[in-house]
Amino acid sequence: HFILNIKPLSLNKMLRMHWAKRSKEQILYDYAILEAKQKLPFEVKKLLPLNNIINACIIYHFADNRIRDYDNYSGKFIFDALKHNGIIVDDNCKIIKKIELQIKLNCNQEYTEIILTY
Repeated sequence: HFILNIKPLSLNKMLRMHWAKRSKEQILYDYAILEAKQKLPFEVKKLLPLNNIINACIIYHFADNRIRDYDNYSGKFIFDALKHNGIIVDDNCKIIKKIELQIKLNCNQEYTEIILTY
């Protein structure tokens, strides 16, 4: 279970970014995952990386009440960051069997919650 204290980016925003800025955004996700990994209990860290078949749930929390499309929040940067930080072996369909996305509106702050189960 990971909490990322960064505002979720939509796919539309990412596609409109210059490649260099998009690369910097990926680095922000990498650092956020690394920071969240450091906060895990020692027992959990010993189990990483997860090379089993896993299910992933990503819950996006937004402060406002604007309606958002699920297809704009696929979790691409998140799954890449999980892979870069050695939490999952790969983000392909043989490793991740199920992805659940949730969007919660009117929250006190904006953050992303990631739950991996196997």
